[in-house]
Amino acid sequence: MGRDFELGFQFCGYIRDEWLWPTLVTSATYSALVWLTLEIVSPLQRQLLAGVADIGLVLFLPHGVRILSAWLYGWKSMLHLLPGSAFGAYLVFGPASFSSPVALTIPMVSICGYIGILTMRSTTQARAKLLNGRDLNWKQIILAGVMASLVNSAGHLLIFGFPAPEVFAFLFGDTMGTVALLFGLLLVSRFWRTIKSR
Repeated sequence: MGRDFELGFQFCGYIRDEWLWPTLVTSATYSALVWLTLEIVSPLQRQLLAGVADIGLVLFLPHGVRILSAWLYGWKSMLHLLPGSAFGAYLVFGPASFSSPVALTIPMVSICGYIGILTMRSTTQARAKLLNGRDLNWKQIILAGVMASLVNSAGHLLIFGFPAPEVFAFLFGDTMGTVALLFGLLLVSRFWRTIKSR
């Protein structure tokens, strides 16, 4: 009986550490960045780049979360992102996000980061390092982001039939969002090291 309890506690710990916390952190970060993009980036873009605002966002920060979570968690990232993708779709589309065809975007945006990492893995010399080790360099992460954005753009093209300028805007906004997120993480990391060294 005691052994059963011990196994039960180990299983609960596994669920908490491998699934619950990564899902909460990944989905919360993704949702927060969707909100930030809608409430701050998009209005700023409308004011500064009025003509571009109608085509697409030049900075879509949540795409970086898709890539980094796929890099950190591998295939599990697809499941970790699902709640955030659903909430992000709700923020963008409202109640229509859970009806066809918009509902198809929820799993699509959850898997595109992992597909980008897998594509990166198959097209570079870093095959053994990408999903097992975490020593990707920033150029490879950005390239994986571009590949994931191609998947995302193709999916949106198939679902909504967007014209070519909007597909290019997806690619540009996703890539710039990944670059901005990586740059932000670099600044936070340097700031954290500076504080710890004092």
